[in-house]
Amino acid sequence: VNVLEQAKAIQAKVILYRVWVLKALRRGHWLEATSYYHECILESLARVLRLRYTPEKFEYGFKHFDQDMSDDVVKQLKMLVEIDSSERLESNLNQAVEWLNETVKALEK
Repeated sequence: VNVLEQAKAIQAKVILYRVWVLKALRRGHWLEATSYYHECILESLARVLRLRYTPEKFEYGFKHFDQDMSDDVVKQLKMLVEIDSSERLESNLNQAVEWLNETVKALEK
């Protein structure tokens, strides 16, 4: 499977994962929502970023991420990890999904 196909497969799953986060938020299940966000959304974003910048380390996820990625990428991802409210979680969720989609588009070129 090539890099673009892997990225598109992840992108397709994120559509469902996003719904899981939002559904848990709407139900007031904060721990469930943040768990889905971290385990499904951010991990998927990290994998797609790896496919773009360090495809040989695709399976690493967040392992050595700070060392392997540019300071700008690390800084932006750290901002998405910080959540202190439902509103912030939803905002970060949207930003993470948008960044993932942009990264997949960049891989298409």
